Formats: sequence, C-alpha cells, structure tokens
Amino acid sequence: MTTPSNNGNQPAYPEPGYTNEHGTVFETTPGMSLRQYACIHLRVPTTGEPWLDDIIKQARRDWFAGKALASFIKVDTAYDYTTGHCDSGLVSRAYTVANAMIADAERKCDE
Repeated sequence: MTTPSNNGNQPAYPEPGYTNEHGTVFETTPGMSLRQYACIHLRVPTTGEPWLDDIIKQARRDWFAGKALASFIKVDTAYDYTTGHCDSGLVSRAYTVANAMIADAERKCDE
C-alpha cells in the first residue's frame, strides 16, 4: 500500500478561490483532508479531530446496531410487520451487540 507524500493531509475537495464580477475576492476553501475523507467512509475514528472522531464512532456504532437489528427482526417475533414497530428490547440488544463488536475489533487492533 502506498502512502500519500504528506500523510493524507492534502485536500479531498478543495474549492479554488475566485473574484466575482464586483471585484470581491473569495479565498480558497481547503476542504477536508484525504485522511478525514477515508476515515469517514471507512468508519475509522483516527482523523486527528476529536469532534469528527466522536461522530465517526457514533455512526459506526449505529451502523453495527442496524445490522444486528436487521438480523434480529428476521428471527424474532417481537417485530410487528403490520405496524413496523419492534419491541424496545430488540433495539437494546442490537446496541449491546454493536458495542461488543466494536470492543472486539478494538481489542484485536491492540494485539
């Protein structure tokens, strides 16, 4: 795997500066770094920005819980297909599974 020359800090979606018809100069907007872009899409909270890492962690947890909930709905009778409501215990169990999956993944990364 190759690494970008500046550790992924080049902008992913930069917006160039410009001057409008009235002569007003607008500065260049750097956009997010490639590292931040990759971390968001891969759900890896190592952007270097604590606020962004917190958002990624919550999104990853929600994603895992959604996957677990989908599997529970397939096999559990607590889901009411006519109304689309499920027992709150299913949601709680889904987040328990998500937390366990995240803890296991983090433990394996530390090995």
